[in-house]
Amino acid sequence: KGIRSEIGMVAINATPDAGNDWKISIALPTPISGFKPNGAEAFRTDIGTQTATGVWNEKLGHFTSVNANLGNVQLNDLIKQSTATVNGLTFTSNLTEKDPEAYTGSANVILSNVSLYSADTQFKGTIPTIALKTNLADRAMKTPMTKEQVKNRPQNKYPDGYNIFAFLFGAPERVVGTITG
Repeated sequence: KGIRSEIGMVAINATPDAGNDWKISIALPTPISGFKPNGAEAFRTDIGTQTATGVWNEKLGHFTSVNANLGNVQLNDLIKQSTATVNGLTFTSNLTEKDPEAYTGSANVILSNVSLYSADTQFKGTIPTIALKTNLADRAMKTPMTKEQVKNRPQNKYPDGYNIFAFLFGAPERVVGTITG
């Protein structure tokens, strides 16, 4: 639809580990900007602090464990002049191979001190904690996919959040959310 985002340079350190595993640390650039079709910046995400580590499994094609912490994440709608700030965001996941080729595990996301501001209505609000917990499942292939196989996989016209999450971390089976405050 003509909307684009510029992510910038993602820094990744990868060290071989046992078997098909790689120990990974990653840092996202800041800010991450979104632009309207006319080129005007419409949205900006700033990340104050961050640490993210995990284990990438080549055979599975995504992470089997992740531990990420982001602090002072600011989401700014530059057109509507509305903002959301997340003081702390923690993401942990852990998949284990229960049966040959079958991986299951859990993922938890905790957002703390979420504040919202809507310029349209002058609404200001704060949510102390949002916790999301889910079971994850995925199946590894017997051999790693070739670049050609990955390229030829059916793709949706536009990526959606669920597919991106499932591709990187495993498919959420059921999510339980708890909001406090």
